[in-house]
Amino acid sequence: MNTQNQSKTCTQCGETKPASLFKRRLTKRQTCALLKRSSISSGLVVDSVRCTTCWEKAKSKKPLTPKQIRNKISSGDMHSVIGEMMLKRIKEELPHKRSRAMKERWAKVKAEPILQLKDSLSKQVAQYARRHHSSRYLTPETKELNKWNYEQARKIKADIFIRIARGEVFDPDLKIATLIKVNPNIREGIKGSAERILSEIRKKGGGHGSN
Repeated sequence: MNTQNQSKTCTQCGETKPASLFKRRLTKRQTCALLKRSSISSGLVVDSVRCTTCWEKAKSKKPLTPKQIRNKISSGDMHSVIGEMMLKRIKEELPHKRSRAMKERWAKVKAEPILQLKDSLSKQVAQYARRHHSSRYLTPETKELNKWNYEQARKIKADIFIRIARGEVFDPDLKIATLIKVNPNIREGIKGSAERILSEIRKKGGGHGSN
């Protein structure tokens, strides 16, 4: 017996399998097109170059549309009773699908300002972080101010995120700077530094005037 007739190699997966696994039944529509006939009682069984496993994988996993179902009923590839049941189920599920789509769309619209605010707050905190980490050549008072503002910004962002999760609503254009509290110690330190600088300027100005 010729073993070549008992097995074949699939052109897609490359596996050698029994020849019976390469048999595939065409639909009535495909059979009519192949034989060039207007109608036929049943689909032809043909030898394929791909195995049945690969053919199954290649099939679309999407549910049939009403138009596809009607075409299958018309060609005889689907029993009319089964087709009508499928069409009825699709019609009954349509309002639920529309309702679900509307809810999802509304949820997306509702979430847009929240996402916008979160993104804005994150960018604002990043700006405070850059000022804090790039203050090597600044005065001690300014360094302390940048550190204070950065820590305050992080706390404000975390607090707003928690309150958003609880359902509170905020302006998407909210600015962290409007919520940062002034550190009285830093304010006094900066005020003192400014007064010292002005005093030195006055002294220098007075010295020039006396000469």
